[in-house]
Amino acid sequence: MKQRRNVSVKFVNTVPPDIIPILGSSVLKKKNSLLFLVMAPYSLEDKFETPDTQVTKGFTVRSKHPTQSTDEMKTMIQDARIAASYNLLNFSEILDQNRNMIFIGYKKFNFIFLLVFYIYGSIILFILKINIIYCVFYK
Repeated sequence: MKQRRNVSVKFVNTVPPDIIPILGSSVLKKKNSLLFLVMAPYSLEDKFETPDTQVTKGFTVRSKHPTQSTDEMKTMIQDARIAASYNLLNFSEILDQNRNMIFIGYKKFNFIFLLVFYIYGSIILFILKINIIYCVFYK
């Protein structure tokens, strides 16, 4: 049975910060798969939900102390003995981890870069040092 619904849509060039991960889904693992994200008021949920559509529900919380809030939410979920699959993500922590990875990767890259020059001989390092001194001298 096909269903149709005419809706007015507005396409925007933004990605909302709270895209919900699809739990246990292989939809995005398939080659050339696409994700079409529809944002609508929660009151219209029953008008967009179809039997063959996978719907994931979630929400975003803004907090001045994200780590503390995440810990408190985790405790509430455990105390309520919720057995359903869920993801509780601390976006601030994820951003901090990515910043740290970029920093470490950059430092490691510089070390490897210098190590490669050192292994290939002191002549390359000597020429490189002369060029740097030359550039600085004539500024």
